Formats: sequence, structure tokens, C-alpha cells
Amino acid sequence: MSSKDIVLGFLEQNKDRYISGQDMADTLGYSRNAVWKAITDLRSKGYEIDAVKNRGYRLSPKSDILSVQGISSFLDFEPQIHIYDSLASTNRTALEMAIDGAGHGTVVIAGEQTMGRGRFGRDFISPPGGLYMSLILRPDEISFEQPELVTAFIGGAVCDAVSLFTAPAPGIKWVNDIYIEDKKVCGILTESGAEYETGQISYIVAGIGINIDTDMALFPEEYREHIGRLSDFTDEKISRNNLCAEIIKRILPGTLPSKKEVIDLYRSKLLYIGKEIRVTKGRDKSECFEARATDIDDECHLIVRGSDGMMQKLSYREHSIVIK
Repeated sequence: MSSKDIVLGFLEQNKDRYISGQDMADTLGYSRNAVWKAITDLRSKGYEIDAVKNRGYRLSPKSDILSVQGISSFLDFEPQIHIYDSLASTNRTALEMAIDGAGHGTVVIAGEQTMGRGRFGRDFISPPGGLYMSLILRPDEISFEQPELVTAFIGGAVCDAVSLFTAPAPGIKWVNDIYIEDKKVCGILTESGAEYETGQISYIVAGIGINIDTDMALFPEEYREHIGRLSDFTDEKISRNNLCAEIIKRILPGTLPSKKEVIDLYRSKLLYIGKEIRVTKGRDKSECFEARATDIDDECHLIVRGSDGMMQKLSYREHSIVIK
């Protein structure tokens, strides 16, 4: 690790106070000149580092550049984190890493995506100002016996993390979109890979895209009515490093909670139960009908009552909903 990265990690861990260059040098085992060069290099990369005479240096609270050091400062364990300024898709990169053997808990993060994807192959617009991340999950660490539970687990975990930063609290629109006041602020896409001979799932990649303080002008005009940002629902500046860490700590490390715990959390976050909805099937929307959402079952199927009074279970693999 370079001296720049080590100094950044030290500043992240002590960002609530000023630290003199000499104290930093003594603690890290560097010369004062090496510390000064590292700080100069960090500033050239865009980090805002305050300096006050006779007090020292401090990473500005306004600084919000995604970094391994910034994320790790909020964690008590060290996942494998890979950060990029831009990617076509964090899920695509994570899937390639998983195929190459990347371990459970590997995290891929990008400042923007140029070819982000949603369910049924739809585009997921991912301009700068958001948080775009994918996590690799392996069956030796988390049970894949019921993949739908993994999907619900990820949705509940992300919603729980986002709720720390906004008021009002977010909720889940089945299957895994996060909404605040009828505005979509986050989309989640889970994808998997299986062994050819056995058909057993060998990894799941959970992709998470969150609008934090994105310039709304960067979204196509037809999206803007339905898209929201976390910054619209708080008076405080949201640290992307902090939010990313809160998501990671709810998913990694550890095992999948019990089925009841997963379903109970997911159900508690679920929006639009008791509401009229429009159901569509597949990307081509070959089937479309109106119904009332009534509940979910223990396999995360959405239970709806059609206009004819008949009850039906919807599969997240085939259906999506919009609110009337």
C-alpha cells in the first residue's frame, strides 16, 4: 500500500479532529516531508484536506470521494473492495471476477455506470453522484437453497441501511426497488451462476444502485417524474463511504438469517400492500392486468386479488408491478 493510501486511511479514521504533521509522521513511521507529499498528492486527487496552523490536518467533512480507506473506517472487518471511477456495469465486472474465482464478500464499486442493467434487461441509468456496487456471495458462506430468500435478504438489508440516512423511512416495492414517498431511490439486481453438470448455484452477485445527490438533469426526461434522490429526504450530507459500509456490514460477514427473520424484515418494509396495482409479465409485458396486492408468502411470491376476485401468486422471476 502506498504512503498516500496509508495517510488517507489515517485521516479517515481520525476525521473528527486535527492532527499535526509531526504526530502523523511519528504514528505512521514516516518523515514529515513524506506526510506532506502524501497530503499534496491526495489534494491533487480531489480530496479536501483542511489545514490549520498549530493544529494540523483534517479530512474535510465535505470530502466524499469513494475509497477503500473511507469505507473501511466504518467497518471492523476488511472485505476485498475494488473501486473504479466508471464501469459499464458493476454486476458485469463482479460476474467476471466470480467466474475467475473471486471469493465471498468481494465488493465492486463504481462512481458511475455506462451500461447499467435492471430486471428483464432494462437499462438502469447510473450517472455520477450515486453509489453503484455489487457483492459476490458464495454458498459456503451463505445458503443458496432458496435463492428468493437471498433476494429478499439483500432488499431488506439495503432498505435498513438507507433508513439510517433519510426521513421519512424508505420502503420496498416488490420485488427489490427501494422507494421514498413514491420516488424510486434504489434498484437491486441479483444474478447467479451455476455449475453446468450439477446445476447447483456457485455464486450470486447482488447489484445495488442508489441515487444519492445525482443531478436530475442527467436522467432522461421521462424518468424524472418517478426518480428520487436520498439528498431530497434529508438535511444532512450523506457520505457515500458511510452508506456503502452500512450496506456491507448488513450483508457481510456472517450467514443468512433464518427464513422467518428474512421474511419478517422484508414484509415490514414492503410497500403497497392493500393497494391497487398493475401487473406486467416479462420485459415485453405480454401479460398485463390490474389487481390488489394483499401479502407475500414465505417464498416471497406476491399474493394479489384480481378484478374477478381470484387470488394469484406472482413470481419475481416473471412479474413486475406498477402502482395505479
